[in-house]
Amino acid sequence: MFSSLPRVYPLIGFCSGYAIVMLFNPLRQALRDGARCLARFKRIWVTFVVLGLAYALFQFATFTPIQNEADLDLNQFASLPAWQWPRSRSEKGLRPGAAAICAPAKDWLKRGLQAYVRCLLRGGDAN
Repeated sequence: MFSSLPRVYPLIGFCSGYAIVMLFNPLRQALRDGARCLARFKRIWVTFVVLGLAYALFQFATFTPIQNEADLDLNQFASLPAWQWPRSRSEKGLRPGAAAICAPAKDWLKRGLQAYVRCLLRGGDAN
């Protein structure tokens, strides 16, 4: 019955339904006010970051089976070149043409992370 229906129609229906719900939803004003508050007071983000990190720490402490103290060695994070980066498909030989694109992006990401960690260790702001 619906096999002859073009695929774009359900997408249009979903997007229009979402737009109708968001336009007439009473929460829209609260979401708008929250976005204004976050844009005006930059330090409010610190609250969200602290609560998010506390939640992540709680989840780690609750659900991670720690068998010995080597599992908690924080020195493994100090040296970024020692990290075990996942290999891309091009490095595995599946798509040789993508190596020219993946390698610079990976190096750029690694340099950015190193600079961010150095800045955090100095106690400065990353921005």
